[in-house]
Amino acid sequence: MAEKYVEFQVTGSGSINCWIAVDEHDVRLENGQGGMNLDDSQEHILMWWMAGNPGDSVSIVGKQQGKTVVNVKESKIPNGSNKGAGYRRFQI
Repeated sequence: MAEKYVEFQVTGSGSINCWIAVDEHDVRLENGQGGMNLDDSQEHILMWWMAGNPGDSVSIVGKQQGKTVVNVKESKIPNGSNKGAGYRRFQI
C-alpha cells in the first residue's frame, strides 16, 4: 500500500460549472486543475457534478506521473435540464 499523487484536469464547454470528488473527498480545482494522494492498492471512484445549459459538456483526465489513470472524454448535461452528474471507477 503506497500513496501516489494523481493530478486532475477538467475542461468544459459553454458556461458549465463542474465539481469533482474522489471517493469521499472533494478535489479542490484552480483553473480547472487539482490533485490528491490516493492509495494505489484500492479501486477509486471519480464523481462529478455539472451545472450549466443543456448540451454543455465536461471532460476530466486524471494522471499519475504522466500516465492516464481515468479519462472522461465528454459528459453532457441532458436536454431539458441544467444539471448533470456521473461517476467512473479507476485504479492507479
